[in-house]
Amino acid sequence: MITIPSTAEALLAREIIDALGLHQPNEHTLSLIVETGEGKAITMQLPQVVSDLLKEILKQTAHGNAIRLLALPPKITTRQAADLLNVSERYVRDLIDKGQLSFQTAGNLPLLSLAHVLACKRDIEAKGEAASRELAVLDQELGLR
Repeated sequence: MITIPSTAEALLAREIIDALGLHQPNEHTLSLIVETGEGKAITMQLPQVVSDLLKEILKQTAHGNAIRLLALPPKITTRQAADLLNVSERYVRDLIDKGQLSFQTAGNLPLLSLAHVLACKRDIEAKGEAASRELAVLDQELGLR
């Protein structure tokens, strides 16, 4: 499901961000007040992961960006891992063969730990950022920028 916010929804999201002081990163959890049909209100603290997602949804809505929520199980297929890493399924199998990603089998299907795949994604992104910084330094040294 992909949701595109309207202009009014983007404005409302900005107002909520301002009211909650969400401009600066913080570890505060959010609470939710639910009004019951009997005129009572119940206050519930949201889990940190839900608070973080809600803050990100508000931020993206405020910018007018489309939002897509992707739910994944704790164990994923090589195809799902390839999609998350933005690489080919063959590359994921190579990572498995090199021991950089561990797996368990369900029947004859290899299943990978979502947590391990996300850690691999962070590592790939960090290496890419480091390479970009090195190229920027070389550009400056060579007078290309």
